[in-house]
Parts: sequence; structure tokens; C-alpha cells
Amino acid sequence: MKDNIDMEALQFFVVLYEYKHLTLAAQQCDLSKSGASRCLARLREHFQDELFRKSANGMVATPCAQRLYEEVLHILRLYTNLGKKDAFCPTKISKVFRIAGVDNAALFYIAPAVQAMLPIATDISVQVVPLPNSIEIALRSGDIDFAIYPILFRADDICSMPLAEDFYVVVVDKDHPLVEKQKTSPITLSDLRQYRKVKISIEHQTKGEGVWTESIARMPQEKRDVAVWTPYLTTVVPFVLQTENWGVIPLHIAQLQQKQFSNFVILGKLSSSKNLVPRLYWHRHTHTDPVYQWVRSMIIGTSKISSLQNDLLQVIAD
Repeated sequence: MKDNIDMEALQFFVVLYEYKHLTLAAQQCDLSKSGASRCLARLREHFQDELFRKSANGMVATPCAQRLYEEVLHILRLYTNLGKKDAFCPTKISKVFRIAGVDNAALFYIAPAVQAMLPIATDISVQVVPLPNSIEIALRSGDIDFAIYPILFRADDICSMPLAEDFYVVVVDKDHPLVEKQKTSPITLSDLRQYRKVKISIEHQTKGEGVWTESIARMPQEKRDVAVWTPYLTTVVPFVLQTENWGVIPLHIAQLQQKQFSNFVILGKLSSSKNLVPRLYWHRHTHTDPVYQWVRSMIIGTSKISSLQNDLLQVIAD
């Protein structure tokens, strides 16, 4: 690691980490695109790591950059508050933070952050609320402080960053006919469609794709194929037990529930499904506030989802 990295470069590192886009980060830091590229080159040279790799979803942080993020945030806070009598101190925060999300967000992101924050900031509270009809409007109005949602949407005043990467798997009861069939031949989606499913339904205006949204008007037409609609991912396994239903949930939830329920099977991963990328959303007006920066860093840094080994899972193809 080389010496002498300036604070502006560290600020750019944080902005690029959160925006995942070189041009947007440059605009936020009032840099030209060439200036941003030179700044990134200095950071890479200093830390002796690529830090960010280009991907279809923007600039993806390397493991080194992920480890550095909280440390750099801490350095920037100390620098900003240097010499100030009212410097930011987590122990002095007195506020209720409202975080919107579904059940797996509470389990894997909010609860670990709360466990880490409360011993430090003893006068804060966290209210977990359902996802609003419009995440953007709720963040703009201040009705919520953060949202955790697995579909990427873009708005000029809304900031976001990915928390983890997961993928969907099919779960069934251990006595489901497809468990026996899989012993002799691969399971396909056509095989699954012979049985009714348990479907995730979260109705709100920020539309995405996959299992996360459902039109109430379509439910009567789909009831032949869908046995249960539920907004809670952790209830899919109980709804498939002792039935011929099947469901689709993220692998990390399936692995957690294997410790709770021993009588279901992970049939395999869906080849046609996009990976699940839960994202933390917040509004730009809180972006540089040290209180919100601290909470954000705690949510990001305490995630309970680790790298998932999925190469041994069978693939369910179209």
C-alpha cells in the first residue's frame, strides 16, 4: 500500500461504492469523467487492488473494497468533525429509525444491525414497517428512513447499494413425487407446472419482475396454478409441507430453515431466474448526514448472508 492518499479520493471511494457508477459518482463529487478515472487509478495504486470491476449492473466492489468501506467512512467522519465540539458521536443519537422491508430483510439485515447498534446508541429505536406503496415517495417524504428491496429501480434523488447476492431455489415436501422422480431424471419447469405453487406477492407501485409483485386482479385467473399467495418468504416452506405444492425462495432462507424443518427438500436452482440482489435504499437528503451514514454502515456491515456454495445444486431448466 502506498502512502499519501487525499481525503477527496477517499470521499470519491465512498460515493463510487454507494452509487456503483463512475459517471454518477463523478457528478456527485464535482469531477470530470477523466478526473474520476484518475482518482480511481490513484485509489487502486494506493490500496494495491482493483477495488471496482465493471459489470452489467455497474461497478461492483471487490472484497477488498467491501472491507475498506466502513473504515473509510469512519476516517471521513473523524476528518469532517476534527476540532468540532459537537462532533458526531453514536452514543448521543436519540431517534426512531423507520426501515421498510419484508421478513427476510428483518432477519438478515435489520436484526443484526440492531444487535450491533443498540449497545452503542442506547437511546435509539428501530421500527420495522411493511414496504410502502411507493418506496420513492416514502423516502422523499421522510415517512421511512431506509428500505430494503430486491429489485433495482432508479430515481435521481434515491441512493441505493446492494447488500448481498443470492439466487432462487425450489422447495418441496420430502415426500413430494418429484423427489423420487429426480433420482432418475432431471426436473424441469414442465414437471413443476403439474403441481400448484406457493407464490410470493408484494403489492406496491415500485414494480419489478419475478416472484416479488402480483396484481390482485390476476389472482382469480391464476388460482388453478397457485395454491397460496403470501408476502412472507419464511412461510413458503410451511405452506409446502405435507402437500404437493412447490415454492421458490432464496437459498439463504432455505438453508436457514433446514435447521428448523427437516422434512423438506431443495430440488434445485432455477436456471431461468435472475439472481436475487437485496438493496438498501435511502434518500439523498440523508446521504451525508453522519447519523444516517452510521446507521447505513451498520446495516451494510452486519449482514448475516455469507457466500453461498451452490455448485452442487441441481439445475431446473425450462
